[in-house]
Amino acid sequence: FKGGMSPIALMVADDYHRAAPGGQGGVKAIGNYAPCMVPALGAKKQGFQEVIYLDAVEHKYIEEVGAANFFCVKDGVVYTPCISVGTILPGITRMSIVQIAKDLGYEVREERVSIEFVLTADECLCTGTAAVIAPIGKIKFGDKEVEFCKGEVGAVTRKLYDNLLGIQTCKLP
Repeated sequence: FKGGMSPIALMVADDYHRAAPGGQGGVKAIGNYAPCMVPALGAKKQGFQEVIYLDAVEHKYIEEVGAANFFCVKDGVVYTPCISVGTILPGITRMSIVQIAKDLGYEVREERVSIEFVLTADECLCTGTAAVIAPIGKIKFGDKEVEFCKGEVGAVTRKLYDNLLGIQTCKLP
């Protein structure tokens, strides 16, 4: 995401899936993100930076944002999809954000996170090696379009970013 800490706009793909149970979605592989190319191009043509992928079985649980892990915050609790289903790539940035959030005193729930729940969240973000943390300003799902934090960076997202960057730059222990 080229905007750094500028909130991004995402659309949910309900007709494309990045990975399926029994496949290779949970491992780094050369063909792992090829299924994302067509929907990502379509999203960009519509003015969105990337696509949120839902699970391939029930079509209602968040999996990943393109090549990034997804998080949301509701009522001070941090949620992220659990990686145990084998379709979500575990990453060091994801693991770092989970630990930093816990260290900052947030409850972190790694569980199946439905798109309907996400649309009621207080703030959303995604993480990845290259993205580090990208705040999500807007999500479009079907006819619904939800804005988070009035299009600004959320307070929890900012704290997580500042702490991760502080650790990476040796300004924080």
